Amino acid sequence: MTHDPVPPADGALPRARVVAARRRGFPLLLPLVAGAVALFLAIHAWMGGGPEITVRAAAGHGVGVGDPLRYRGVTVGEVRRVALAADREHVDLVLALEPGAESLCREQSRFWIVRPHLTLDSVQGLETVVGARYLAVLPGPLDGPERYDFDALAEPPVPVEVRAEGLELELEAASREGLVPGAEVRYRGVPVGTVLSADLAGDASSVVVRAYVEPEYAQLVRANSYFWSSGGLELRAGLTSGVRLELESLRALLVGGISFATPSDAGALATDGTRFVLHREPHEDAASWRPALLVGAEPLAPAAAELVALPVRLEWRSGLFKSRHERAGWAVALPGALLAPADLLAAPDDAKAGSVALTVDGARFELA
Repeated sequence: MTHDPVPPADGALPRARVVAARRRGFPLLLPLVAGAVALFLAIHAWMGGGPEITVRAAAGHGVGVGDPLRYRGVTVGEVRRVALAADREHVDLVLALEPGAESLCREQSRFWIVRPHLTLDSVQGLETVVGARYLAVLPGPLDGPERYDFDALAEPPVPVEVRAEGLELELEAASREGLVPGAEVRYRGVPVGTVLSADLAGDASSVVVRAYVEPEYAQLVRANSYFWSSGGLELRAGLTSGVRLELESLRALLVGGISFATPSDAGALATDGTRFVLHREPHEDAASWRPALLVGAEPLAPAAAELVALPVRLEWRSGLFKSRHERAGWAVALPGALLAPADLLAAPDDAKAGSVALTVDGARFELA
């Protein structure tokens, strides 16, 4: 308020005139503006942030709030809360994913705490010796069902991409035979897959080894294939042959390995989850088996899963000196028919009569 004196009239004493001062509303607006901004930021963060997931771990291993979740070296989330479970049997890690990382919330995604980890053939997580701990993830298939709670792995998983076109098998063994995740699966000494895990069976009567075969080699595995443990050293001695020491590879000596062979009369294609016996020694006839199987081609469509590819060779003679010619390729056996490229089933017009022969899977046929 202001007090302006009123001019005296007729010699009377002056009187003060009371006038209400204008109030400024800025001090009242500041809290309202701050509250509106905070509300806007909260709504924006809630709408723009990724989902939250819970990872249960046996121990925290020093992970704290703010530690990152990484995939392929890129931060895709962070730890928001670390709490001991009510039953004190595990630790709950609540993670907030970055926007755009929702695809990690899949059924077969695997999470683990990265820390120094030493095995016989590798060293992992050395950066956490002096730096902060962090979590890593190996995503499941994009078309898998959504999931928001996971159990952390005790050890890092095998760094292999398990593709749907590949083949997952179960091998039953009397003992672990020195196998560890990451050991190679070989066919004729060539790596074609990887051991994913080796654990006791549910009733502890045997060891179940989960193995993965790459898609381009999946057609090598048939219902009658024979698997054996190929890790370690093999010492053989004889009166005439002397002493012979066999070693598949140094890596096989350290982490074990699996080999398999398929008989010449290859059976039906193996399917996901097929169980085989893991033998200690190779089959006595394995060295003589020579099945002709496709390698490196795209997997057969489900409708053609039981079709068998057969090697085909066309031979003929032509020209003045009756020079010998041949073509080789593959054919598919159909009920009562043979499906193959046309130039494998018919010789050129200049072929000499009586010189044309077609060999299909070792069987020879004379053609007109």
